[in-house]
Amino acid sequence: MNKRSWRLWLAAGFMAAIVTACASGLHVGEGPGVERGVGFIRGRILSGSGQGKVFVVILYQVEGGRGRILDFQMVDREGTFGFLAPAAGWTLVAFEDRNGNGKLDDAEPRGFLDPRREVGDGEENTPASLSLRVSENGTIPPGYPVDLARFRSSVRRLPPGPGALTDLGNIVFSRPYGKMGLWNPLGFIREVGGGVYFVEPYEKARIPVLFIHGSGGTPRDWRCVMDEWATERYQPWFFYYPSGPRLTEIARRLHWEIRELQRRYGFERLFLIAHSMGGLVARELINRLLLEGGPRVPVLVSISSPWGGLDSAGFGAAHSPIQVPSWTDLAPGSTFLEGLHRVDIRPLVRHYLLYGYGSMATPVTPGGDGIVAVESVLEPRIRKEAFAVYGFKARHGAILCSEHAVERCMAILAEEGNRD
Repeated sequence: MNKRSWRLWLAAGFMAAIVTACASGLHVGEGPGVERGVGFIRGRILSGSGQGKVFVVILYQVEGGRGRILDFQMVDREGTFGFLAPAAGWTLVAFEDRNGNGKLDDAEPRGFLDPRREVGDGEENTPASLSLRVSENGTIPPGYPVDLARFRSSVRRLPPGPGALTDLGNIVFSRPYGKMGLWNPLGFIREVGGGVYFVEPYEKARIPVLFIHGSGGTPRDWRCVMDEWATERYQPWFFYYPSGPRLTEIARRLHWEIRELQRRYGFERLFLIAHSMGGLVARELINRLLLEGGPRVPVLVSISSPWGGLDSAGFGAAHSPIQVPSWTDLAPGSTFLEGLHRVDIRPLVRHYLLYGYGSMATPVTPGGDGIVAVESVLEPRIRKEAFAVYGFKARHGAILCSEHAVERCMAILAEEGNRD
């Protein structure tokens, strides 16, 4: 196949993907996250009141001088808040919820933050920490609703985290919502929420294992692993996130959540198991934990991750009429991919590298799993970093239900449990 034919073949693949997304009813072209970008913001509440224990923090998307609720969190006095927010046109409201009704009552202290600035779309240009001051004399402009009960009644949201309890049978873990996170991140944030979720109460004696899905995925992608989950040594956690934003911003959000959970529960170790693009997010998380603090990660299991990038993503970032910011980071040679190697993790992390092979070869994935080429999974620096490498005859998504791959994941956990 010559160069021109290869490009036409690739363009056809991208157009088919876009048509599929449009047909799913997710209104791809209307996705504000795709058009304008999403960045991570974090901060803390400043309050002189000693009465309340919980603050409600609400993130708004500002349109025409009015605020539309995108997300909210419950924050204790020692905690911080963190959101994936529009790259421009956002603001925050906080109030001290003294009676726990989720509504701003007359006597409750409140505060309003109008940053008048943009947050990063893959750039480290957000403040180290925002400060949102609440007081009994605080004011909130008209046009910013503060009734969470009404908001919750209009969307299918998961409970606010980090560490909220849920189950994988929840409808928001179905495939259409995963696709929404890719094509319309802000719609995902409003409709779903997102973050680190538990499926059972935290137990101090059990090591947390965080599962991270790939592009367009959901925690339900791990159903076959959960079907074989029979260990009492570990507790499964799931990171559910919109996969359209820049990967740096996703990793920053995840790092904040892990730090908040560590503050709350005091755990010292965290294992990571990640599929596809989720492996890149996991690797960036490890960098941030090592450089900025957090629990240690002795084990990373990456499955079919494109460590050398995806030619298709590079083509899409350069030529697609609809831009998904995460494609920029998935392009071969991207700044993000190169930055993953800024920290040598080999002395501290045992990286088990799993991948699939045996699919029909294409110009995009020669000898790969139908999505990721073997040479991308086995990128030389990552191959050198790996503690062990395992290949399975399986396609990209099907590997998560491959009997042999699932058995290997469980064997790794069993071996690592005996190591300590």
